This record gives sequence, structure tokens and C-alpha cells, in this order.
Amino acid sequence: MRFNTNGSLDTTFDSDGWLTHHFDGASAAATGVTIDSQLNTLVTGYYVSCCYSSSIFLARVDSSGGLDTNGFGTGGIATTKFSNYQSFPFGVALQTEGKIVVAGHSAPSPGVSDFALARFTSDGSLDPSFGNQGHAIFDLSTIDGGSKLAIQADGRIVVAGYTGPYNVSLDFALIRFNPDGTLDDDPNAGFGDGGWVTTDFTSGRDVPFGLAFQNDAKIVVGGESSAGGVFEFAMARYAGVNNTVEQIDLLVAQVQNLVTLEALNQGQGNSLQVKLLGAIQQADRGNVGAAINIIESFINQANDLMDSGVLLLGEGEPLIASAQAAIAALQQ
Repeated sequence: MRFNTNGSLDTTFDSDGWLTHHFDGASAAATGVTIDSQLNTLVTGYYVSCCYSSSIFLARVDSSGGLDTNGFGTGGIATTKFSNYQSFPFGVALQTEGKIVVAGHSAPSPGVSDFALARFTSDGSLDPSFGNQGHAIFDLSTIDGGSKLAIQADGRIVVAGYTGPYNVSLDFALIRFNPDGTLDDDPNAGFGDGGWVTTDFTSGRDVPFGLAFQNDAKIVVGGESSAGGVFEFAMARYAGVNNTVEQIDLLVAQVQNLVTLEALNQGQGNSLQVKLLGAIQQADRGNVGAAINIIESFINQANDLMDSGVLLLGEGEPLIASAQAAIAALQQ
């Protein structure tokens, strides 16, 4: 469904405000949605056919509410399976160059599941350069699965999900993958303990349902925690970067994203990035004061771009927040 800003159904969307699609001989449900730069709606979900076997679908819907039958998948829909038994997606997000990442879980057999990702190209085909021929599977415990995902400015993929020995004893799990689908497990600059971290709120079932980035790159996860039949609201916040240089690298990627989205032209982007690369060089040499001065100059330039109308507040303020976080990291 699509709604107008006043909450009424937008009847210009597929003529009545909503779109449905039937998979022959199967039940289906949508579980994730995002909007691309062309204002197409990308919808992921699953359909269940014989013997509880499920598959993943990714549909692209144009701005008028019709399936993109000419440029995406087959009739506007792409499909895949993580395993021969059950495949469920619960989140979808966009990388650069129109690539689309879906996260969920793969169940190769009853009672067992793994974290699972798939990446599609802009035409709906699986991207063989991602993971293992388009899929990335990660096994942490008996019951694993992804609930939501988000893409960092540098292209790395953060998946919030759950892990545990059985379905009534689960913990929050946060996993980060490199842009190519490999686990971000570098011992010196990777994420958490071998690419993942877990959080145990209770001895019962802790499951996240939401994931977001703060402007300083910290990662916030929210969901539920239950024990003894009592459910409680649960949240956890995690560091998104390991060190000052990585914080500045993330800022470089934010600038490049604005160039890609044409919010900045190449010259403006280069001017900002040159400052940040200079700050990295000074930080590497131990010249903290010089690095801070350069980043303050970056902040002034970003403010000028907002004052002149080149950058919207929603584009410039995250840059400034990230730059301020880099200064704070340098001052520690």
C-alpha cells in the first residue's frame, strides 16, 4: 500500500492504492521494503509451496504501482533459495551501483537455521561476485537468523539477528560482513569477536526486530527479551568503528555516497575528501592537533555547503555529526 502524507490511500498507486501478487500454488508474504534512487519500491518476502518448502522473492515496483516487467527479474520479480528446505528474508537494503542485499535465514533441515544473505544486481539477477555465487551463509549456533540489516557508508553490511541452541533460548546477535559478502573478521580492524557479537539479556528468548545507525556510526538494535512468559522491551548499542582512522574512513565514504547521489559534484566531493585524507595522514603521524584542525575545516566547509543550499540539512548534518565523532575519538 502507499499512503498520502495525510494518511489516505494514494489511488495513483496501481489505481487503488495497493498492489497484490499471487504465486501459483503458494502462499506468500512480504517482510521487507526499501526505496531506490529512482523511487522504485523494492519488496522482499517469501512464498511457501509444497511440504513447507519456502523460497525468497524480490520484487521491484515502479512509482506508479506496477511491477517492473521490463527491467527486473522475470516479470518484475527475482527469486532464489538459500537451501532446499526453507529460506526466509526479513530485511532488504541498497548498496552502491544499485545492488540489493537481502538478509534472513536459511534452514537446511527442521530445527536448524543459519544467517543468510543474498545480493542481486540492478536487473534482479544474483550477483556471483558476492559471497558464494550470490549467497553468504554464516553458522554461529543451532538456531541462527537475521531480522534486519543496514549498510554502512563504507558499504559494509550489518545484520541484526538471533542465535542460540534452541528456539526458547536465543540471544541478540550482530554480524558485520564486508561489501563482498565475506565476514568482517580481520583480527586487527574487524568487527567484534571474529565478525560478530552477541548480547544475552535473560536466560530466555532475546530477539531483535530493528536496527539503525546513529550519526556517530554507533549501531542501535531494538527488540524483545522474554523469560518465564514475560516479554520486555530490549535495546542495545554497539560501537560501529574500531579506531579514529576507521571513523574518518567512514566519513570519506559518506562524502562519496553524496557524490554518487549527485548531492555533491565531483569537485566538491574531492575537496572534502582531500581534507579527510590529510587528517588521516596527520593522525597516523601522531599529530592530533593538526588532524583536528583539518577536520574542523571540513566541518566549516560542510556548513558552507548547507548555507548555500548545495546540501540539504539531512545530507549535511550527518557529515558534521560524523566529523565531530572523529574529533572526539582523536581527543581520547
